[in-house]
Amino acid sequence: IRAKVAEAVLAGSSVKTAYTEFVSEHHAWPSVEDLNLSGDALYKPGAYALAINDEHAIEITLAGASNIQGKTVLLVPTVSDDAITDWTCSAGTMPQKYLPTSCRGQ
Repeated sequence: IRAKVAEAVLAGSSVKTAYTEFVSEHHAWPSVEDLNLSGDALYKPGAYALAINDEHAIEITLAGASNIQGKTVLLVPTVSDDAITDWTCSAGTMPQKYLPTSCRGQ
């Protein structure tokens, strides 16, 4: 299960890159459509779906095993001077025990 969660968080990396570039260029928060990513970058049937939530975080919703079905992991941007300077991974609704090491305790 941890490997499935880690795979989904890793998939968020391409979204983080496009998101960071959009903010840098436009000085505005993007929608998923603004990022011009393929469906494959945002959704893997039976595994995960990525979206941008109302708080501007990338929200990864897991699918599959019942203990992670519908649980979320968040990739939250840190903004300074109209630019994203860092990203923080947090549990969202995902139990800590299933998170990759990079997301634990944040």
